[in-house]
Amino acid sequence: MIGFASVGVKNLDDAGKFYDELLSIIGVKLMWKNDRARMYGLEKDQGTLCLILPYDKENASPGNGSMVAILADSIEKVNALHKKSLEIGALNEGDPGERSDGFYASYIRDLDRNKICFYCRP
Repeated sequence: MIGFASVGVKNLDDAGKFYDELLSIIGVKLMWKNDRARMYGLEKDQGTLCLILPYDKENASPGNGSMVAILADSIEKVNALHKKSLEIGALNEGDPGERSDGFYASYIRDLDRNKICFYCRP
């Protein structure tokens, strides 16, 4: 159902380096970019993530209650994403673990403090 999600960033190059390194763990790659945005995914319109400099040229800020969830195919990948994100500058918002029956997840704040969830359904 979701075609793509966008998160505002303050520095597109720094955010791009962060997500290039992090998302490579699960095989996600940069699909296209321009001077305002970078789109990551596996296939066009299939749950892609867009990093974007705000159109109004105001400072990017994380939305209160907003979150992007990134699907991984195993507990090991969720753990690897969480660990790598902290190594490259993210803040921990919730260690990896089972949150409910059949839902394993972790939570971070990226370089711009956008809330990101990594999850799988083992």
